[in-house]
Amino acid sequence: MADTKPIFQRSWAFRDGEEAASASLSVTTYNVLAHCYIDSSFFPYCSPQSLDFSSRFTLLVEELYSQSSDIFLLQELDFFEQLSKALSPEWAGIYSKRTGSKTDGCAIFYRRSRFRPVAHGTLEYNAIPRSRKDFPVGRESEHFWDYLRNNIGQLACLEWVGPAQACAPRATPPPACESELPRPTAATHAALQRFHFAPVAAPAAGDEPKRLLFLGNTHLYWDPKCPDVKVEQARYLAWGMNCLRAEVMGRLHAAAPAAPARPCFLDVGTVICGDTNTLPTLPAYGLLTTQGDAAALLPYYPPPAVPGAEFRPVGLPLRSAYREVLGREPPYTNFVAEFNGVRPPPPPALPSSRAPPLLTCPSPPHVPLPSSRAPAPSPHICAQTLDYIFYSRPRPVPPDWRRAMAGLVFDPCSAHLEPVAVLDLPPEAALRAQTALPSEGFPSDHLSMRALFRLAPTGHPAASPSPLAASPSPLAASPSPLAVPQPPVAAPASD
Repeated sequence: MADTKPIFQRSWAFRDGEEAASASLSVTTYNVLAHCYIDSSFFPYCSPQSLDFSSRFTLLVEELYSQSSDIFLLQELDFFEQLSKALSPEWAGIYSKRTGSKTDGCAIFYRRSRFRPVAHGTLEYNAIPRSRKDFPVGRESEHFWDYLRNNIGQLACLEWVGPAQACAPRATPPPACESELPRPTAATHAALQRFHFAPVAAPAAGDEPKRLLFLGNTHLYWDPKCPDVKVEQARYLAWGMNCLRAEVMGRLHAAAPAAPARPCFLDVGTVICGDTNTLPTLPAYGLLTTQGDAAALLPYYPPPAVPGAEFRPVGLPLRSAYREVLGREPPYTNFVAEFNGVRPPPPPALPSSRAPPLLTCPSPPHVPLPSSRAPAPSPHICAQTLDYIFYSRPRPVPPDWRRAMAGLVFDPCSAHLEPVAVLDLPPEAALRAQTALPSEGFPSDHLSMRALFRLAPTGHPAASPSPLAASPSPLAASPSPLAVPQPPVAAPASD
């Protein structure tokens, strides 16, 4: 194993009145920096060891094992096979490669002892402009091609397995009824036609309902000059999650007995994570957390002539775990340096129909020095909050919930996820120790984010018991393996 610095020990920030013992689920999201993007010209401030694959891989595996989360949602991963072997047998992985010629993609790793995959697949964002007649940019427009950026979303539904414990009695009615949830349509089936669905049997008579957790993992387009592209990708991700829930629900109905005495399946919530390349003040973030309309969020963004209800994210209001616990988003999740001596030339002027750049990292203007012995260019630190852990809110309570829940197969509302704690970010001084990231102590230019959740009965402020009787502590670390694989072969890419 390569010699590496020890993993930086980060502290926990707990929500008021919460404690680690009440946590039922731990989730980590991490842009791990694909090996195909490692280039000394991109990171001139990094030492050779900071960019060495063996060193970075060792640090990454040690960090994942030290966190020992139940679920890891990773982006920019182009060494899935190597990482899958390192995390096996405790975790199993699902991989989705991005479209186009680039070799990276997204991956979901889940703890085998706690979860079983029910459904999973890939949303290709290149399908957005091709599949909508009401798309605001027509094929004849020069901006049509702006939306073909080979980004993807990854969706999954996991069954929460293990010894089940009943939730405490409800203090309030459940927040939704099955009749209000999306139903499968032709567009739904088209979007999910390449998804994998595992057969799911209804629980035996007298057993507790099977718990289902829905997951979303994404890496949105990077360019700050195209916030409208990110809005459409975020909208499509939310719509795809609704499609997946509708399809899973339909399949569960087919597998369950007619008019059961009580629901056979329990939807405990949705978690969506990823690198959104979007600040908390920008529209894509607002779309996911407020479900606002793109036209209202972007004044310069032309609204569709006919609103496409199929593609409008309905019924998926999300909250940020970090904002709920800390009262704000962290000050940064990406920490890099730009050098005025090696930065690429500025982009060409934007067409008048495009928005001005909203997400920039300005640096001092470069003035050539007359001496041939000029000092090395000075870095400008670019620290941004781009990564998030979102989770679903409880849905509104319908007035006829008691009648609506009678004889239903799928219960979407008896319990929901509540954040208990989040892993705080390292101080800026630690990140500046070697100018910026990646460094010999941090394997990526992004920082991992981790949240602890408890499974709370709807309407009960008190913490509920863990849904697994013998589950490991969410704060406990697992021993790290020793083998370090060879780096993946990076293929040249132009997209």
